[in-house]
Amino acid sequence: MIMKMNLYPWNYYILYASILLLVIFIVLTGLKALALLKEVQNVQNATEPMQRSLALMQIKMDAMNEKKAEQRQKNKILMAAIPVLLAMQKVYSSDDTLEGVKGYAGALKRVAGDKAVIDKVKKSL
Repeated sequence: MIMKMNLYPWNYYILYASILLLVIFIVLTGLKALALLKEVQNVQNATEPMQRSLALMQIKMDAMNEKKAEQRQKNKILMAAIPVLLAMQKVYSSDDTLEGVKGYAGALKRVAGDKAVIDKVKKSL
């Protein structure tokens, strides 16, 4: 036969103690969470100037990259002009009838008519 024990007042005491313990743990957890939030706010305030300077550096890098791209385009155009200038100098040097600035203009006309030089310039562009 199983004995029936009556723990009538004690079961409520255990319930109240467990609820009190639960409330204590909830309060302690809330206090720790508040301390953590304060620490996160301090870290955020400390990193804000770094983020601003990083954004400024990114803007400067973008401007420098854009300037480099423009410089590459200018260099590409200048490199395309070199074969034309070399061909013009060769024509001017080989022909004794060409003299002065008008001679260079005549050499340029002859070079402009040369299909090989024009193809080389188009290929370099």
